[in-house]
Amino acid sequence: MVGENLIAIDVGTGSVRCAIFDTTGNLVSFSSQVWDYETPPETFGLGKEFSCFQLWDLIAYLIKEAMKKGKISKEKVVGVSSTSQREGIVLLDKEGKELYAGPNLDIRGILVDNKVRELVRTDFQRITGHWPPSLFAPARMIWFRENKPELYKKIAHMLMINDWVLYKLSGVYSSEPTGAAESFLFDIRSLTWSDEIVESFQISPEILPDVYPSGTVVGEVTSEVSDETGLKKGTPVIAGGADTQCALIAAGALNEGQIGAIAGTTTPVQMVLSRPTVDAERKIWTGCHVIPKKWVIEGNCGIMGRVLEWFKNWVIGLEVKEAVSNQFNIYDVLNRWASEAPPGANGLRASLGPQIMDFSQDVTVYPAALVFPPLLLVSDALSMKNMIRAIFENFAFAIRANSERMVEVSKVKFDTMRVTGGLSRSKILLKILADSMGVPVMTPKVKEGTSLGCAICVAVGAGVYKNFNEAVKSMIVWDETLNPDDATHNQYQGCYLQWKDLYSKMLNLQK
Repeated sequence: MVGENLIAIDVGTGSVRCAIFDTTGNLVSFSSQVWDYETPPETFGLGKEFSCFQLWDLIAYLIKEAMKKGKISKEKVVGVSSTSQREGIVLLDKEGKELYAGPNLDIRGILVDNKVRELVRTDFQRITGHWPPSLFAPARMIWFRENKPELYKKIAHMLMINDWVLYKLSGVYSSEPTGAAESFLFDIRSLTWSDEIVESFQISPEILPDVYPSGTVVGEVTSEVSDETGLKKGTPVIAGGADTQCALIAAGALNEGQIGAIAGTTTPVQMVLSRPTVDAERKIWTGCHVIPKKWVIEGNCGIMGRVLEWFKNWVIGLEVKEAVSNQFNIYDVLNRWASEAPPGANGLRASLGPQIMDFSQDVTVYPAALVFPPLLLVSDALSMKNMIRAIFENFAFAIRANSERMVEVSKVKFDTMRVTGGLSRSKILLKILADSMGVPVMTPKVKEGTSLGCAICVAVGAGVYKNFNEAVKSMIVWDETLNPDDATHNQYQGCYLQWKDLYSKMLNLQK
């Protein structure tokens, strides 16, 4: 075990990463690069696509770069796996040539929503745990059937993005439950492709790959890939998982009632369940967990990380940026400012991006997430410190609201919140979250939670650890737990109610 390394490839919405860990969970090398998508004109701005050739070249480069930076011997790599953004798919022909590749941002299915509605039945939400259907793979395939029939006729394989990475590494077509559950073609109870849904959408079942449990070997690195990446031929290629679920296990959420927020560009919140409980009102989603015989229920708080980036770049004055740029990290300054403002931000409330997930009315565009509306002032105490404090409280209240909705649906309570992702580096945000929710907040030292969770899958699949419980216990090191202050929690009760009222008013702007 000493000196062995685990490689995790993470194809995220905004960047691609290669992280190399040792078997105790230490991040020993890391490489990443931003990437972007094209918008086909025939999709009227709703479609997004990417080049598989460019993505694979980038992945191969990042693997080589990370191994070089970390001085990693290919002989010491015991396994490799992939995780990725959810809902993204790749369509291939019978020779394995990519016909189409689209990220989670590709919502061209909305353009054929009327066709989708003719084929879908309401009980499909009970089978898949997801809604609305126009966001997922079948709707995109119907778009191709209607708009590019020649391409559609060539489809022989459908893979989720992380499945495609494993295919490129090993030549094996495969999937795993967490990613497959994001396709709207998967039965989350039987953990198999749904014959009923596949038949209804008139999709050939032959295009769907075999499903392997996360943390199992699906193939080996091929000779060609060895030449391209520097990996050793025959290195085990192991089923990973969807990005959020991988981050969830990296936050130690394995058992029923454990809950975690993956606080990054967007912030999904998931609770672990021992049975697949589906929201009858269709507000939130249910999916599969990486852990065998476990499921997740999910809300999403929306674009928290993007809001903070926007605030940093466009709201803070140029003179402030110049004053701090030579001496401090600007995010450190924002965190300090937030800590210097009092709880409640002197009456300032923000509605900037974060949302309470609700698909009961199908696809809804939230004004707060779209146009960054102005802060609502309930006092005259306007200052930069209060503004950033109000934004952080806005984030915490959104996590709380989505968590409460999951408790309402599942009837399962939690006593600790786990947080990972880039925003978990902000101790003041974590403290505000603890005080708002009234529960302790835990965060692992490794903030690259998605990559660490994928590496945990590798460790299990490579036989470094016999199961996920053992791997998590051995590979996660915790930062300081932040406990709530009772007095501040009581003060936040009123602030939270004010925020929910503001949120409701923002939603009413679209009516």
